Amino acid sequence: ADLSSLARQPYASSSKPYAMAPARDAWTAEIMEIGGSLAQSSSEDEQLGYAFGAQRRRWFSSKRPLLLASVAAVLVVAVVVVVAHRDPPREDAEASVQLFGVAALATAASTLASGSKMIKDMETAEPAVQQQATAAFQPLLDLKAQMKEKPGVSQLKVNLTEMNDLSRDELLHPVDQDRNDGNVCPDDEELHANLCYKKCSALTAGKYPIRTTAFSCCAEEPCSFFNSKFSNVLSYCSGFDVSGNSEGKECPHAPGSCMANEEFNLGMCYKKCAILTNNTFPYRSAGSTCCRYNNHVACLDALNTLTKPEFNVGGGMDDGHASTPNMTHAPMQRLTESNVPKNVDVGAYVAAGSVTA
Repeated sequence: ADLSSLARQPYASSSKPYAMAPARDAWTAEIMEIGGSLAQSSSEDEQLGYAFGAQRRRWFSSKRPLLLASVAAVLVVAVVVVVAHRDPPREDAEASVQLFGVAALATAASTLASGSKMIKDMETAEPAVQQQATAAFQPLLDLKAQMKEKPGVSQLKVNLTEMNDLSRDELLHPVDQDRNDGNVCPDDEELHANLCYKKCSALTAGKYPIRTTAFSCCAEEPCSFFNSKFSNVLSYCSGFDVSGNSEGKECPHAPGSCMANEEFNLGMCYKKCAILTNNTFPYRSAGSTCCRYNNHVACLDALNTLTKPEFNVGGGMDDGHASTPNMTHAPMQRLTESNVPKNVDVGAYVAAGSVTA
């Protein structure tokens, strides 16, 4: 078709803006169609921008109290920090420098005074510290002194050849005991309440020779509180409550004594540790234990002791005499008195044969 025929055709209605004008020719119609599309796109953008702006305004309106509170909190913190770090007012720079110098001198003087006071306190406390240190180590010093006291370990050592050569009569009839004095205890002991104690005359240098209890000695009869001397009743096996020196000055024991090659331990007779250990552990601390030192505390150290079951024997073990007890036994009264009935010490013997005087 030519342009004159297109111009004469009626135009159709269009929904697009600016497309309602009649198209005079194809070029004009095309231009108008493009313009209508642009117009429609611009209208849609305007509508979208308006909707987004309205939504943003609604969000800011809902969050406005929270935003205001946050800003206020930040301002308060900033004010506090500024006030806290603000230097106090100074009239001028010179006054500030002078004040700093005075403060430094005051601080130095205070430090020197504190140091001087500390030194004086240390000097004052030094004697007390030394006293406490001495008190802490005093038990060890006492133990060392006790180990040097009599009877010492050196006194417990024996002549091994002499001990091995003792005859039966020397073992059962000791010549160093008065066996006819009526005293069933060894000569340095006395009988009281069926136990043998060290004599009060020896304990008190003859001033209180009469024993009245395990812990008291009397000057003369009638005995009373006013003419008696006492030892600590709570301290057993010490003070007046001891055996004789020859028996180890330990706890009192039953009447009788041990043989010359034996020693007391808790009231029983054992073969001497000095013989059993060749004088290396001469002090008996238990039935089967021998110790280097004559002190029970020192013998708590395992390095100072030697324990063997064969130490728990009597003096008759391996002495070559059939009638001497070879097992641990109670003291024998026949060693202290000659007129003691023969059946008194029968329990001390395990070898065959009768005991003769």
